[in-house]
Amino acid sequence: MKKIAVAAALFAVLFGCKEDPDFPNVPQIETVSFQIIDGEAYWKFSFKDGDGNLGSSLETDTNFFQSIVNLSKDTTIAFVGERIPAIEIVGGSKGIEGEITKSTNLAQLQLIGTGGYTKQDTVYFTTYIVDNAGNRSNLIRTPAFKEDPIIIFSNE
Repeated sequence: MKKIAVAAALFAVLFGCKEDPDFPNVPQIETVSFQIIDGEAYWKFSFKDGDGNLGSSLETDTNFFQSIVNLSKDTTIAFVGERIPAIEIVGGSKGIEGEITKSTNLAQLQLIGTGGYTKQDTVYFTTYIVDNAGNRSNLIRTPAFKEDPIIIFSNE
């Protein structure tokens, strides 16, 4: 029994205390995946924020920004600002990380666009996020794609 208690105590000391992640205070984002299913574009990206002040509980706040760019015409079709909800920090860690999936209905995109977007045009999305201190993340973009027929191009 004594060996189990010593082993449990040693395990707790070695593995129980995790150091805070060493993320920069400026948020960082990276594309995880991008796919189009039944006229809906799904963009999953990861985020890291060293001071953990990302997200807001105020409905009027805007901290997620997305542009839709018409590659065929080199114009921005739309610029959309939305809210990332408040993110609860669990435990004593101050840095946060996670994933966000953004969906966009491509039929609605044609309605809001001012750049003459059609299903035959090649487009892509860009996005960045802003934390509560006003730090702006890096800008990321999806691969370019056409909706009709759906063709996804690689950034490589």
